Parts: sequence; C-alpha cells; structure tokens
Amino acid sequence: MRGEFDSAGTHLDRSVRIREKALGPDHPDVAQSLLAIGSLELSRGNYAPSRAAMERAVRIQRTALDPADPERAYGLNALASLEYDTGSPSVAIPLLEEGIAILERSPTPNRPLLGNCDHNLGCCYSEMGDTEKALTIFRKALRLREESLGPNHPNVASTLVALGESMMDAADTLGAKASYRRAIRIAERAYGTDHSTVGWARMKLGQLLLATGDVAGAGAMLRRSLEIQEKSLGAEHPISGCPSSDSRRSRARRATSRRGGPTTNAHSGSSRRRTAPRTSTWEARSTATRGSSSLRGIPPRPWTFPFARPG
Repeated sequence: MRGEFDSAGTHLDRSVRIREKALGPDHPDVAQSLLAIGSLELSRGNYAPSRAAMERAVRIQRTALDPADPERAYGLNALASLEYDTGSPSVAIPLLEEGIAILERSPTPNRPLLGNCDHNLGCCYSEMGDTEKALTIFRKALRLREESLGPNHPNVASTLVALGESMMDAADTLGAKASYRRAIRIAERAYGTDHSTVGWARMKLGQLLLATGDVAGAGAMLRRSLEIQEKSLGAEHPISGCPSSDSRRSRARRATSRRGGPTTNAHSGSSRRRTAPRTSTWEARSTATRGSSSLRGIPPRPWTFPFARPG
C-alpha cells in the first residue's frame, strides 16, 4: 500500500510541475493537481503538506475562477475536510458555508456536491454540540441526496446514520432506530450483507438497542457486526470500517492539547472542552477530480467515512 501511495505522490508532483510550466503557477488546473496531492497526503496523515497544497489550491481558485464558479466549492470542501480531521470543525464551517453559497447561486447547481457539503456541515455542528442545527442540516442533506442520487444510494445511507446519531442526541430513539435500519437495508443492497459498511451500520444500531435496554437485540446485532467486520477486514483489524470514534477522539484530544485546552463554540459562544467527533460520517476528504465518488459516508473502503467527496 505504501508503494502505491509513493507512486501516486510521484505522479501527482510531476503533474503539478508540468501544469505549472505549461499553464503558469496560478492556473485552475494547477489547483486541481494540488487538491489531489492534498488529498493523498491527508489520507496518509501528513497534515502539514496536505494543508500547504490545499490552501494554495484554494488561493488559486479564489483568484483565477469566477466567484460563482462551482469548481471553487470543491477546493473549499477539501480544505474543510482537513480542518475537521485535525480537530477544528469551527474553522471548517465557514469554508463549507462559502462553498454551499456558491453552489446555491449557480444556475446549474451540482446537487450531489451540495448534498455532500450540507452533510459535512451537519457533521461540524454535531461535533460542536449544536444538535438542533445538525438535525436541520442533515435533513436537508438527506433530501438533496435522495433527489439527486436516488433513495437507495450509499450516500443516502451515510446521511441516515449521521441523522440517526443526532436523533439519539435529541433523545429521539424511535427516529434514530428507523434511520439506522433504513441505512442497513440500503448498504446491504449496495454492497452485500457481509460488507464492512453493513457491519458498521449494524454496530450503530446495536449501540442504540443497548442504550434503550434491549440487551438481547443489542447482543445479536453487535455479534453480527463483529462477524462481518472480522470476515471483511480480518480478525486483527481495529474493528471499525471507518476511522473509529476512538481513533478520531484521540486525534481531537491531541489537537485540543496543542491548542491549549478548552475550545470555544464560535457559533454559540459557549466554552467547552472538545470531545471526539461523535460521528464517523464526515464525507469527502478529497476533491481531487471532478465527478469523483463519495469519500466519507458509507464507504467502499475503510477510509471513506467522515467527509464527503463530491459525487
């Protein structure tokens, strides 16, 4: 796997050099290559080079593209994914809101990308503890995804799980249970019954059942989840099917420590210590190419969870 990453990095670096030479250093096509590099480095956990590439790409797009060009939303969504992953959802929010505003103004809006950005924005508000706002945004994202992708698309399942988690926060256990069950049906139809994504969604439902006192139902659901994950990922894999809440919690704590402890919710003014991203459904770490598939939602591979790559 490392060899594949290294090879991809070599090719992408060469792509940037070729485009800079042929088109100039501030051409939008250079920004595309930089976003691809930023995505690759982010997937490897190399945050500093990822940030350098993505921030330069966004600067180029803001200068070279029309303010209403939907292409700018790709770069903003990518940079927002980096901010979220490094524990700064409050920094990701204005980037996503800028991208959403661009897409909503477009005469021919990219509705799948708009749904991705809304999904990601909901994840930010959920992470910051604003459950009411997260619920509103997740419902909007769900509607956009159903309309643009169809009711049985895996990205719809991703938003259903995120919506279910926020419903749990709002003590709407019946709504959460319905969302989780529908997500499982969609994932099974899309990937088969033994895919790691199905195991992940079953795990979420099992946790809900346990929290509501259905110990027998929770046990069966969680055992089935474990069987699927062991079969699809291997018995030695850190069972998750996505960046787990524990691993993301550790990253969030490290980020908080680096920033000096408690953080302030920029939208409510309240000060509280950052907790782990509760949801593993942030989507689209990368916006390297136009029309790329969803990368953070119910995933084709473990990495694809939290943020949403434009579809």
